[in-house]
Amino acid sequence: FTYQFQKFYRRNRKYMRAAAVVAVLLIVATVFATVQAVRATRARDLATRETVRGNVIADFMIGLIERSVPELLQRGRTSSARQLMAEAETFASKGLAQAPAAEFRLRCILQDHYYWGLGDVTNSAHQGQRIGQLIKSLSDEELGMPRIVARAYDPATRLWNSPPQTEAAQRVIHDLQTIAAEAAVSPQSSGWAGSGCLASLAAWYEYTGGFDRVDHTLAAAARQYDRRDRIL
Repeated sequence: FTYQFQKFYRRNRKYMRAAAVVAVLLIVATVFATVQAVRATRARDLATRETVRGNVIADFMIGLIERSVPELLQRGRTSSARQLMAEAETFASKGLAQAPAAEFRLRCILQDHYYWGLGDVTNSAHQGQRIGQLIKSLSDEELGMPRIVARAYDPATRLWNSPPQTEAAQRVIHDLQTIAAEAAVSPQSSGWAGSGCLASLAAWYEYTGGFDRVDHTLAAAARQYDRRDRIL
């Protein structure tokens, strides 16, 4: 048998070598594909663990802020409320770096409480800027709200951090008008975004002395709000 194999090999040496090369390449490719598959599985498992961890911690932080901040402010303990908010913001930056959807939810809450609770336009606008960055990396399902509603967070707060009659203010006004126009023809709950953007613009016009625009803008905001009720 050995003699016959050697004889066969000598006659078909070129083809045998080619077959050996192909076999080696197939083995290498199989090993490479297996390693890549294992790495991909590990990466998915890690991402899933980070998402679950982020959601649990974000839910805890959101509940703590929504319970504690209003109570602290009611008792006049503004500094304690600010400290809690600052600690939550630090955690959002460092502890939720691998869980963008959880960071997005937490920053939306932070923005609302900075703006409506503390009247801190600067920090509220900072949250809005980060929210705008996160929106780009999240799917519609991860956002948990219509994308157009999420998009309104950033310009609605940046407006009050912009000096009147400046190019920066005009850019923000244009962004709000664009979102409101899109919301006017968007389905389902986008009326929230449109009416909110227009209400912010109306308040801004009144604040900056553009009284001729206030009534018209408020009327448009009311129409979008009514449209939301009809859709829902």
